[in-house]
Amino acid sequence: CSSDLFASRLSQALETRGMKAADLSKKTKVAEGTISCYINGRYEAKQNRVQVFAEALDVNPAWQIGRASCRE
Repeated sequence: CSSDLFASRLSQALETRGMKAADLSKKTKVAEGTISCYINGRYEAKQNRVQVFAEALDVNPAWQIGRASCRE
């Protein structure tokens, strides 16, 4: 399921940057509870959220959704 891969990569990007859901929430203005749902695989991210999170975490949006193997 693509939401599982997105969840895994979102968690990985947060961990790599030493960030928590609360930090990403502050950077993106997306509610912390919503971010937690993405991290837990309950929500599947739409393209606009993928882009917002990718920019905030400085990762390749294609990597975030599993279409690229390189994070940058």
